[in-house]
Amino acid sequence: MPSVMTSKCICIFVTNDVTHDSRVLRTASYFASKGHTVEIIGLTSKREALTDESIDRNTHIHRVPRYDQPTTESKNIFKIAKYYLPLLYTGTENTRRMLQYARTLQPKIVYANDLDTLLLAYRFARASRVPLILDAHEILTETISQSKLPSYISWAFKKYYTYIEKRYLPKTQLLVTVCNSIADYYHNKYPGLAIQVIKNVPSKSLVPKKTENLHALFKIPNNTKIVLYQGKFLPGRGILQLIDAIRLLPQQYVLCLIGEGSMENEMKKRIDLLQITSRVFFTGQLPIEKLLSYTAGASLGTVLIEDINLSKRFALPNKLFEYMAAGIPILGSSLPEIKRVILDNACGQVIDKLDPQTIGNAIENILNSTNLFRLGKNGQIAFQTTYNWDLESVKLQSVIDTYTKFE
Repeated sequence: MPSVMTSKCICIFVTNDVTHDSRVLRTASYFASKGHTVEIIGLTSKREALTDESIDRNTHIHRVPRYDQPTTESKNIFKIAKYYLPLLYTGTENTRRMLQYARTLQPKIVYANDLDTLLLAYRFARASRVPLILDAHEILTETISQSKLPSYISWAFKKYYTYIEKRYLPKTQLLVTVCNSIADYYHNKYPGLAIQVIKNVPSKSLVPKKTENLHALFKIPNNTKIVLYQGKFLPGRGILQLIDAIRLLPQQYVLCLIGEGSMENEMKKRIDLLQITSRVFFTGQLPIEKLLSYTAGASLGTVLIEDINLSKRFALPNKLFEYMAAGIPILGSSLPEIKRVILDNACGQVIDKLDPQTIGNAIENILNSTNLFRLGKNGQIAFQTTYNWDLESVKLQSVIDTYTKFE
């Protein structure tokens, strides 16, 4: 039995394996540092079956065995029915399993991450008579349209999550989100909703004491310029356009891709087709504590979010601040939140078009600039003074002060 069974805990729900979810781990760590017992309930990884893990004496992770979502080609009626039958009670078979485990706990706050955990979190918080908080990292009802599901399934999911949002979001005690644009979006839809913006930024403790030598790692000449993308390999992030742009650049420019995701096979096929396999390098998913040492070894970081829906338009991704923390200049999309951070802090360049030629020209412009070092340094100073978890996490204290009084 996990140690948290014996005391009241802050119960955090998330539908991933937690390991690489830096925001969830940072939030849990802050609560734990204030003496609270924290139970994170997630899902097992598709690669590993690790279920229980204690991060420290106050923080425990329980991963429910993942029940894989049936594919659109599946003809197994039993499997399809088992996965989707809980839709109106908890969400899916996975969230039903999460709720089943949660009922062994004594919560004092229920903290849901993103809309896909809201229904189960609402059921649990209501039964336990404790406050419910939703941390919306994005606008989920908007991101569904970028999936590769058939249009009729995407339409059904969007209708479903729109219903969940409309019915249950107003029942939360607090909505936490990552930027002002998303906060304004929800405020306009739900005027009476309490909202707190807590940016998704790294901790100062993660700033690398040593830089990973990517030139040595990839066996490339020291005068080679390394363009970096880090994060999930998913649609809407300008990854294929970035790969195309590398092909247009001179040989001394290479691309490093840190992460993993559903687009990886498509990316590798594109790289093979363009015959640039010797200029594109994959590191795989890296541990959070090692990530920034690799980031710091690059010449330039990219945040090329595509304006394909409102969630993407309002994005303020963690990687932007990771690049700043590592002291490398940034090439970003000219979207409101990304543009504001880059231009206000003079730490890179933004572009309006995400075609390969425009991207390639901007990469050359930044990396051949006489101001290159200053761009990276400006970002690093802004991270140290403004955009870091040590400052943002203080806002969670008001959450503790307000909602633990219900104990």
